Amino acid sequence: MASMTDSREGGASPRSWRQWREVEGARGRG
Repeated sequence: MASMTDSREGGASPRSWRQWREVEGARGRG
């Protein structure tokens, strides 16, 4: 997952990474 966030954020940031993962989890894609 780090690679996906890396492409999106341009550098896996702790905040964005956790938030993005929470959003994905809420959608049912944990």
